[in-house]
Amino acid sequence: MNSAVEQLDQLLAHLETALSEKKQAAGPTAQVSAPITGVVEQILQSAPRNTEVRSLQDSDEIRQFRQDLLNGLVRMDRLNLILRLVSQVVGYLTRS
Repeated sequence: MNSAVEQLDQLLAHLETALSEKKQAAGPTAQVSAPITGVVEQILQSAPRNTEVRSLQDSDEIRQFRQDLLNGLVRMDRLNLILRLVSQVVGYLTRS
């Protein structure tokens, strides 16, 4: 089972590296140049939102899945969750 955990860690490391490279290649976010009216104005005037960005390896889902691998008790619902998470990351990375 240790080999499976090592493979998981390698996959997550590759995904995080690819995410970092894509973020650097994207550069700064684009500025809105259209006139601000109505709903957009309300959103821009509201309190700023904070988004917590965490490493995939530090996520609760990955931490629990890693523990399941070590215990030899991988549940199908947890495996499905991890595969969906990886699929979302790969989908993001493959978009232009």
